[in-house]
Amino acid sequence: MGTKGEMNDINQFDKDSFFYLLDEDEKKLVLARMQSSNFALGESIFKEGDNDEKLYFVEKGSVSLIKTIGSDMNKTILIAPEGKIFGEFSFIDGGVRSATALASDTTELLSLDRKDFDILNKESPEIGAKIYNNLLLTLTRRIRKTSEAHWGTIEKVINNQDWINPDVA
Repeated sequence: MGTKGEMNDINQFDKDSFFYLLDEDEKKLVLARMQSSNFALGESIFKEGDNDEKLYFVEKGSVSLIKTIGSDMNKTILIAPEGKIFGEFSFIDGGVRSATALASDTTELLSLDRKDFDILNKESPEIGAKIYNNLLLTLTRRIRKTSEAHWGTIEKVINNQDWINPDVA
């Protein structure tokens, strides 16, 4: 896609995009506040437990978000391809990172710092409202997908003939 000012097709953004509800001028205002950065395959963007209030947009490449489970197990919880965002939890609530983000290949990112967003939101509340709505849509889709996977796992366990209900045994 190029650098933040040279995106090939700003019209490519669909309803799954961070930029979905923004018109062309609003997109340009948001993009002007974003910082561009490049990461090599396997390079860390942030680590679980880090303090970082940036929201990331994958301009090129992809990013794997990996959650540590227990002391010796890691689980990929999301792969963010081109056109998708990640890092929205810490961006929204200011909490620590809940997963580690690694570049899945050569990756170009745009990031929006929370402080820059707050200034933009104060100057243009209509843009801020649209961005919040887009974040909410993204979060809702991700929560639904996670919930469906969770219930699918429970259904598989329940339907397993070898499963014994400890409350009945």
